[in-house]
Amino acid sequence: MKISWDSIIGHEKNIAQLQQLLREARMPHALLFCGPHGIGKFLTARVLAAALLCEETTAACGSCPSCRAILTDTHPDLYEIEPDGKTVKMIKIEQIRRLQAEISRAPYLADKRVIIINEADSMNEAAANSLLKTLEDPTGQVVFILIAASRDGLLDTILSRCRMMQFQPLPRPKLAAALLSRGVPAEASQSAAGLAEGSFGRALDLYENGGLALRDEVLEFLAKAVNFSLEDIWSESQRLGELKRDKLQEWTVYVNMLLRDFLVLYGAVAGEPLYNSDALPKLNGQLPDWPLPKLFGALEAVKTVQKRLTSNVNTRLLMEQFLLKIRDLK
Repeated sequence: MKISWDSIIGHEKNIAQLQQLLREARMPHALLFCGPHGIGKFLTARVLAAALLCEETTAACGSCPSCRAILTDTHPDLYEIEPDGKTVKMIKIEQIRRLQAEISRAPYLADKRVIIINEADSMNEAAANSLLKTLEDPTGQVVFILIAASRDGLLDTILSRCRMMQFQPLPRPKLAAALLSRGVPAEASQSAAGLAEGSFGRALDLYENGGLALRDEVLEFLAKAVNFSLEDIWSESQRLGELKRDKLQEWTVYVNMLLRDFLVLYGAVAGEPLYNSDALPKLNGQLPDWPLPKLFGALEAVKTVQKRLTSNVNTRLLMEQFLLKIRDLK
């Protein structure tokens, strides 16, 4: 993997700002990168860490001992924290205490330490309060880079001690071009870019893990669901109920996206692009089966399913109720 600024897709303004801070030696002791998952915040944090620890330049030379250590994930002065847990993943106070013990020691290879806390908005209250004390009175030369989907999950007192940089979703053309450069076929690149909501990580996952095929399956489902017989509902709810919960949750996301695209075609969502522009002929073909009142009812039903899927619910019965609701909407 290449550790350099030009390995980052987009975010030119943020990169230019970080490079200026590096050149002028004005790097804050704590930064917060905010924005949706999978858009390049973590990669930017790793490149910034390489630049801060590089022994030769402020741009990460790629060849000094520090840069080589980062490439092999063995740099003793780069410390990373990820959420922990088997069911609910969060950053816990034990992880922050280990961090505090680590930064109390002098740097080994560089003249400073860099701490990356990924998904910092998943910290529980005890961990957040413990981190706050460290941010208020850091030991030695250390730079903290916090990464979060939203600032809302962080204490105001932590926010006040960080310089925030907002990362925006990537534009579709840039996303599609990046997928093409990774060897994804042109048609699949356009389809995945439309569905990924500006996230390169999500777009790549869609292509590599069957997301596009699942979207097509949902599109076919919507074409048939309006005319389901009771027998169809029983068999389809059985099939959907046997899916793994995370796959079923993904299935509901595509249902929501496709229904929302019908709203766009009706002009009910002003100025928004289609998620599924590659499927426009099929969407237009199905549109007469989805009048606006039925669409709004279906979207509400999907929202209910998504909420209940986060609890210990019988998925077959849940999908049975959902399919009956869809069929009976007018």
